[in-house]
Amino acid sequence: MKRNRERRQGLVGALGAMIAAPLLLTACDMGGGRVLETPTRASDEAGPVEQRAESVRQFVTNARGEAVEATPLPLSFRLSDVGEPGAEPSIGITSSGCLFFTAFEKVMRSCDQGGSWESVEDVFSQPGTSDPYLWVDPLTDRIYNVQMVSLVATWVAWSDDDGASWLGNPFDQGPIPVNDHIKLGSGPWTSAGYGALGNMSPIHDTAVYFCYNKLAGAFCYTSLDGGATFPVGGQVVGLASTAAGLHGAIETAPDGTVYLPPRTPFPTVVISKDNGLSWSTITMGTDVGTSNPRKNSEIATDTQSNAYHVWVGENMGVYLARSTDSGASWDEDSLRVSPKAVVSS
Repeated sequence: MKRNRERRQGLVGALGAMIAAPLLLTACDMGGGRVLETPTRASDEAGPVEQRAESVRQFVTNARGEAVEATPLPLSFRLSDVGEPGAEPSIGITSSGCLFFTAFEKVMRSCDQGGSWESVEDVFSQPGTSDPYLWVDPLTDRIYNVQMVSLVATWVAWSDDDGASWLGNPFDQGPIPVNDHIKLGSGPWTSAGYGALGNMSPIHDTAVYFCYNKLAGAFCYTSLDGGATFPVGGQVVGLASTAAGLHGAIETAPDGTVYLPPRTPFPTVVISKDNGLSWSTITMGTDVGTSNPRKNSEIATDTQSNAYHVWVGENMGVYLARSTDSGASWDEDSLRVSPKAVVSS
């Protein structure tokens, strides 16, 4: 399992940027960046797209975003046209090396590193969407096609054979409408809380989480059967006006710690150590704050269960805080990821 997870992480790093908007490809990291400018047409009339001369800008910076003398990382990227429109897309990779990408309600698959794509959803998937989301469980290879139906409910479909076949179920988020910003994730069971039940479950090996915004705040539920049902959970973040019901993606570390980053005046992470039974909140980044209007922040974890929180600061720079103790404490001084000359969009 660990070997598969590490292989997928490497594939994400190498292939994840293959999916990009048709007209703009931007690649950057703390070590350096390569920017291809937007192509334009020779005229307003339909015709071949002409590519502008390539503009290369590379940055190597320290923790304050200041330039330092060092060699940029050797990065290269390849554009792959999925052939379908798709707002707010998600990407996932199974241990077989197949790529999966959401094009609205369609699940697109490529098993040749983006060379060709095909639609693989079937009758068990929702035929329309108001908000798409895709997740590949790194431990089980289960693919989730999650589609919001208006603002009332969400359809969750899943495949255990690289998209060859699917099963699905609607998830009702309660009688009060306006359910939005859907997110699904998964991770190992712990020995506490819902984990005590999950470890006894003969149905699925990992905990599956579903979170969404309902104006009153952010709500998260835990599935004991691999995402078929979500019987336990509730509100984890308060009123949107005080603690931001909107949130980033769910992230789970190998030790079972679950992270959810809400939109708040200061960078914040909501953490569960018992598979979603209880949640605690920790704030960081008081030295740089968050942007206004606020944007989603995101969490990532590594194979040692270290956590990394990335957000846009008040000055529109991109910042990072790290935790090496499963979210108990974080860097006191925020690390600037973006160069001082570059701000977030």
